[in-house]
Amino acid sequence: MELKTTRHFKEQWRRYFKEKPPNSYLLLRIINQSIWLQRSRLLFEADGTQYKLLATYWHPKRNLVLKVDWLENEVVTVITEKSKTPKASAVSGRFEVGGRRFEGKDRRRRG
Repeated sequence: MELKTTRHFKEQWRRYFKEKPPNSYLLLRIINQSIWLQRSRLLFEADGTQYKLLATYWHPKRNLVLKVDWLENEVVTVITEKSKTPKASAVSGRFEVGGRRFEGKDRRRRG
């Protein structure tokens, strides 16, 4: 199977790893060695508007997450600890940056 990559994926890979993005064969190997977090789905709103949920794979040894659109056979993005600092969870107030865990108070307005 030929797995395509988006321009965004290629740019992110070069930015984070300072090397040429992997070919289709290596990407499939990385995906097969990864932990599957979310499957790819095509969803519909009540008004008929459709949107995609991308499949999400985590490779702990490489410390990266891949987002894959299996409807298009395309790797969309790569996320690493070098990616933007994740926002704190609005519900739990817990978040992780560079392998360190933090906790904060839920500061959402109520009412």
